[in-house]
Amino acid sequence: MPVSGVEAERLFFRNWFINEEKEAYIARIIWTYFNAIKDKWPEAWGSSDYILTKSTGIIALMRFLKDIVSYYGIEKLISFEEFKMILDKIKLKDEHLVNDNYKAGGVGQADLYKDLKSQSEI
Repeated sequence: MPVSGVEAERLFFRNWFINEEKEAYIARIIWTYFNAIKDKWPEAWGSSDYILTKSTGIIALMRFLKDIVSYYGIEKLISFEEFKMILDKIKLKDEHLVNDNYKAGGVGQADLYKDLKSQSEI
């Protein structure tokens, strides 16, 4: 059943998921988003020395994706360039994305999300 209002914001891919014609949009947005992240932080992406591809980073990034989708509009298929425009405002460098700065667990996830959100200006 489609959702609207606050539920549509909280479950931001729900309506696309139940519409078989738009299921591929979800994969496309997530693929494009993580490619933009990989482009922004190439050293931290995929390296076990950094938190970006561990649960701390992935959960924070998915929370941030919700904000980006809300910023552009729930019906928009966001491009690589549009993701990059937001990510490029963030001043975090690869070397910042370590366990010393973002502890494993909920606190680290929340801290990284707050930094992404505040630095992105969305």
